[in-house]
Amino acid sequence: MAKAEDLNVINVLAIDDEDVILDTLRFYFRKEKKYNLITGKSGEEGLEILSRRRVDLVLADMKMTGMDGLEVIERVKALYPEIPVIIVSGVSDIPMVVSAIKKGAVDYLTKPVEKELLFHSLEKITEQRLLREEVKRLKEEAESHFSFAGIVGRSPGIQRIFQQIRNLSDTDATVLIRGETGTGKDMVAKALHRNSPRKDFPFVKIDCTVLSETLLESELFGHEKGAFTGAMKRKEGKFELAHRGTVFLDEIGNISPGIQAKLLRFLQEREFERVGGVQTVKVDVRIISATNSNLEEDIKQGKFREDLYYRLNVFPLFVPPLRDRKEDIPLLTVHFLKIYNNRFNRSVETLSPEALELLIKHPWSGNIRELENVIERAVIICRGTVLEKKDLESLGTTFEKDEEPLSEDENFHILMPLTTPYPQAREMLTESLDRKYLDYYLRETGGGINRTAELMNLSPRSIYEKMRMFNMDKNRYKNNC
Repeated sequence: MAKAEDLNVINVLAIDDEDVILDTLRFYFRKEKKYNLITGKSGEEGLEILSRRRVDLVLADMKMTGMDGLEVIERVKALYPEIPVIIVSGVSDIPMVVSAIKKGAVDYLTKPVEKELLFHSLEKITEQRLLREEVKRLKEEAESHFSFAGIVGRSPGIQRIFQQIRNLSDTDATVLIRGETGTGKDMVAKALHRNSPRKDFPFVKIDCTVLSETLLESELFGHEKGAFTGAMKRKEGKFELAHRGTVFLDEIGNISPGIQAKLLRFLQEREFERVGGVQTVKVDVRIISATNSNLEEDIKQGKFREDLYYRLNVFPLFVPPLRDRKEDIPLLTVHFLKIYNNRFNRSVETLSPEALELLIKHPWSGNIRELENVIERAVIICRGTVLEKKDLESLGTTFEKDEEPLSEDENFHILMPLTTPYPQAREMLTESLDRKYLDYYLRETGGGINRTAELMNLSPRSIYEKMRMFNMDKNRYKNNC
């Protein structure tokens, strides 16, 4: 009986016509549990192996008898476009490197291949593949049970809102939505309307912060011709226009005592008179309101009517701030990438672990609205398919630089929830550890490469590679010793 293939092991196909090179690679891979080495002695043999075995990555020699490395790239990319190819050559030839990259190679190594450089390249490529798979998973999640009426999230707070909206779906209950500015209270209001018996009738939003008392009264209840200077004809108010639908009163805590009294009467009797009129108008509307104010404190200070508060607060909903639902940031980021890729005709497929870490650590005082603005601008700036940390930092947004680091438990919970595939979680933690250690020792040595390499038990070349990968400049460490 054939042994079941371990899908967590990465199959690397090495194609080279030199036995000594293949033997060296077998020695490198002999104790590796993460990688499984498969070998072929020609391009033709390599393609034959590809036709019958699962291969995750190809390592091909540039100069071979028969089919050379460039042709291997072309054939692999034509037949198996998802499989990355690394080219290995005995000479460092810039034009040859350029040709290989143009044909689709993801990296270029020179012989004799150093084990550390080889595995660094494998780790980087594997991480990118896992990240693409994770983004694909996030997209699927964002479009399935982690998305509801345009609201995205898997945090307990957002899932609770999803359930509350479902519970309200067959009612006309008056709802008061609480939450900070930018948390998406208007999205919740729209979701309530779209999942209610009134979904086929108007949804009318009124921002209570932008109108004076007189204008707000006219906006809500309408006015008769000549009711005030400039009232040239009768105007129907929002309550009339929303008949049989929903009126959303945003930032209800800002309305004046006079409007509060008239709104209370409307909620009690479902009728009103237009400004300057005497005819009673009856309408059938549902009221949803929202505020970022502390209405209970406003009641104590006499700024808000207690009886109106109880009329509005029949069913309270609380939208948590983004800082309390950071596990939603990856989903929201993918959601916004999709929106702004379509809007600006871009193809930013994913984001780097460093960029994601930066987004997760940011306090987001502006909540989802701030995150959306940042991703919109980053998509405009980004010139590749991967959103990098530099694309975010170049926006001029004040990202926290020296904040207290997250605890290990917080870091794991936020960056790698248990739904994250184990290999990816391990890789992300390993890279984070590498970056922190490298930064620490470079500070200790004042940017001394050889001393840092000695302390980390690595070669100077590996230190340079890691510094390049993490975008570290040794000059910034010279005055820290």
